[in-house]
Amino acid sequence: MRKHPRCKAITWTTGCDRRDSPRCSPSRRYGYVFGAQQGINYNRNALQTATFTWHDLNGDKLYQPGEVNLNLNGSDFVSVNGAIGNVMNPNLKQPLYSESATSYEHELAPSVGFNTSYVYRRSTDNYNIPGPNVARPLSAYNIRITRRDPGADGILGTADDGGSVTFFDYSPAYRGVAFVQNELQNSPLPNQFHTVEFTVTKRPTRRWQGSASFWMVKNHRWITSTFNAPQDYFFALDETWGWAGNFEVSYRLPFDLLVAANMQSKKGAMGQRTVLFRTVDPDGGTPISQLSTATIRMEPYGAEVGPPLNVLNFRGSKDIRVRGGKLGFGVDVFNALNSNAPNALLYASGPTYLYPTGVNGGILPARIARLTARFSF
Repeated sequence: MRKHPRCKAITWTTGCDRRDSPRCSPSRRYGYVFGAQQGINYNRNALQTATFTWHDLNGDKLYQPGEVNLNLNGSDFVSVNGAIGNVMNPNLKQPLYSESATSYEHELAPSVGFNTSYVYRRSTDNYNIPGPNVARPLSAYNIRITRRDPGADGILGTADDGGSVTFFDYSPAYRGVAFVQNELQNSPLPNQFHTVEFTVTKRPTRRWQGSASFWMVKNHRWITSTFNAPQDYFFALDETWGWAGNFEVSYRLPFDLLVAANMQSKKGAMGQRTVLFRTVDPDGGTPISQLSTATIRMEPYGAEVGPPLNVLNFRGSKDIRVRGGKLGFGVDVFNALNSNAPNALLYASGPTYLYPTGVNGGILPARIARLTARFSF
């Protein structure tokens, strides 16, 4: 057992050497290290923004002085981001991560081995930046608002409309920066993950080798650790299953020509549909006066799943020994199936619902071939 001098977290590791036993069961516990960059959350010289309601009195869609009450405690105040609304919590505890694992190995046949493992991971004392607003209690959200779900297209009166959803705005008595005190707080809700993996490995014999693995994970993850309004509790838990697999094989042909293939596959992008409800109700109901807008989760996390991500790669190489070294040639084909599955999606109801987003425009890079030559000595 040892204590880290910087993060003051206790870490221990127990386990066994697989050379002595086919079973191995290590356990670890470690603490999250608070980075120096977190001080920016309390630095009032850093960027801060305030949002107000704009009244376009003459309808020209141009801002003129007098169309917004810029008083931070005035009637047009909506929200503030930055140190002005953040307070430090002297009792904030370091999040802790605990991990336990066990595994088993067995020979299935000469040069073929099987391995299975299980990993349990748990995190406690989690928090979200900037934390809950301790100056505006849950009881302040006492204005009941009911809106119609416009469905995935974000337009009321179409075939995909849902039912009604009820959420809450807070009392105008709690309006203004005087009632904004975001404080980091440790959540009593732990995150837990169960992962199991199966692997079969063929060691290099008779010109070929390969391996195949498959793993699954059961999530119990809180999407947010910060709850301010009653609607923050809507579908706030991720209890999905994830999976992924990997297969690779290589074969040495005559004339020392090596060919190989690799296939990676995993579950598609997961998420949940949300709706942005704006200040004015199209049906003439109660406006969202203090919050201005409200983004509401409409379904459990994982209700939306994109297509699986399957990536197949090929490689061929040939090495030639030359005087004083070795000359090599190779060809690679990446994403041979030319899959364009998205690695992330947009889940907000509207014209861009389920559009790809993220790296490379949100889809896998296109098929590409690469020729290489190398010399080693």
